[in-house]
Amino acid sequence: LGLVGHNHVITECAEWLTGKRIVNIPTSGIVAISFEIEGWDEIDHEGGQMVFFDYPKLHGKRSSGG
Repeated sequence: LGLVGHNHVITECAEWLTGKRIVNIPTSGIVAISFEIEGWDEIDHEGGQMVFFDYPKLHGKRSSGG
């Protein structure tokens, strides 16, 4: 399942689910969170494990090469 949204709510949601301090998920950022649960009703505060957090600016500028 994927959730798409805008800040500040999406950052707060990721922090609430993982217990990790993210501060800001920038434009085009993505956070993957895994849960060891049987059903969605078992999702709870800090019950998720952050798998990765990535965003384009983390990788620096790339040349257009053309």
